[in-house]
Amino acid sequence: MEEICNKIGVRRPGTDGEKKAVSYIEKKLKEFGYNVRKEEFKYTYWDYRDYFLEITYPERREIKNALPLWGSRGGEIEGEIVFVGMGGRRKTSSLSWGKIALSVRGGYTRMEKYSNAIEAKA
Repeated sequence: MEEICNKIGVRRPGTDGEKKAVSYIEKKLKEFGYNVRKEEFKYTYWDYRDYFLEITYPERREIKNALPLWGSRGGEIEGEIVFVGMGGRRKTSSLSWGKIALSVRGGYTRMEKYSNAIEAKA
């Protein structure tokens, strides 16, 4: 798990991380004596690389790979962005109605982050 989670990192479909994880697991299983066979198959996946966050004030800039919550629709929103770290209750408690919570990946599930922001009325 250390190798896959911390060294290989992100393993979303279609990424180099996915390919590295497949190779690593295949190698380990062979080392343990298993007869390993890979099979290709088609699947539908969410291509997160198309997402970005555009900040327009105080200066215009774009943050690539900014992931919205699952099920979010594209569009525009306006409001003050408040950085909430990993999105835990302690950080989100300072939010108020109309604020936009921005968190980093990890620490809590997206659902926990969402629930914490909603609890704070953001």
